[in-house]
Amino acid sequence: IEQVLGVRGGPKLTLVPAEAAVSSQEVMKRVTMLAAQGERNLGNANERQAAKQLVGAFSAQGLDVKELPLVLSNLQIEDAGGNVLLEAPSHQLSLGGLAFHGKELDLGKALTGPLLFLPSGTAMPQATELLDKIVVVEEAKGAVQGEAIRQFVMHYAGQVPCLAVTSVVLSEEREESINLLSQDGLQARLAVGENVMAVLPGILHPEQEVWLVAHYDSRLGSPGADLGASGPAGLVEIARLFSRQGFPYTLRFIALDGTDTGLEGAVNFLQREVSTTKQVRAVL
Repeated sequence: IEQVLGVRGGPKLTLVPAEAAVSSQEVMKRVTMLAAQGERNLGNANERQAAKQLVGAFSAQGLDVKELPLVLSNLQIEDAGGNVLLEAPSHQLSLGGLAFHGKELDLGKALTGPLLFLPSGTAMPQATELLDKIVVVEEAKGAVQGEAIRQFVMHYAGQVPCLAVTSVVLSEEREESINLLSQDGLQARLAVGENVMAVLPGILHPEQEVWLVAHYDSRLGSPGADLGASGPAGLVEIARLFSRQGFPYTLRFIALDGTDTGLEGAVNFLQREVSTTKQVRAVL
C-alpha cells in the first residue's frame, strides 16, 4: 500500500488492548472453514452446514444460542409427480418480493403447499380460498419491485392469510409462463434457511442491548470468503473475548441468512424483534 500510494514515514499504529487480544489466527481459521463450505445460499446443504458451525462456535463460548428459521427467496414449481417445472430466480422467473405469515418452520425442510397463481390484474380471492396455499402474484410491468406484495397484504388488512406469498416478474415468454403456472395440481416449494443468534447477558445493564450483526450466506457462484465468512468469523472472535471478561450491556451476536439473495434474513429478524428495539443502545 505504501508503494502504490507513495506514503512514507507515517506514524506507527499502536494497538489498543482490545485489538491486541484478538487472535488473527482464530479469525482466519474460521474464515477458511466457512469459505471451504463453498457457495452458501438459498437453503442449500452448504448453508445449513455453515449455520451448524456457527451454532457450535457460539455454544462453545457458553452463549445462549437460538436458530431462527425463515423463508428464503428460492421458489420451485412442481407438478403432481414432483417434477420441477419452473424455478425462481431463473431466466423465466425472478422474484419481486416475499411475505410469510409466521407458521412454525422446520429447519432444513422446505415450506411446501398447493400453488395459487394470480396474474397481474386478477381480482383478489376470498381469504378462505388461500388457506394452506402458497400464493404467487405477478408484478405488473414497470411497477416498483415488491408492489404486488404490498397490494396483496393491504387488501387483506395487513395480514397474510396463506402459508406464504411471493411476487414474480415474468420474462418475455409471459403467456407461456402464465399457462404453465395456471395448471391445476401444482405444488410450490420455498426454501427455508435460518438466522443464528447468540446472547451474552450484560453484567451491569442486562436490560439494555448492543447488537453485532454479520451475514454468513454468499452470492450465487461465490464461496463468500469476504463478508460472508469474515463477518461471522469476527462475531465469533468477539464473543470469545467478551465471554471471558463480560460486558456492561447484553450483547446479541446475529449471523444473518438470506442477505446476498434478498435481505430476507434482516427483515425476518427485525420483524421478530421489533418489540425489543427500544432497549438497543447500538447496532454494529
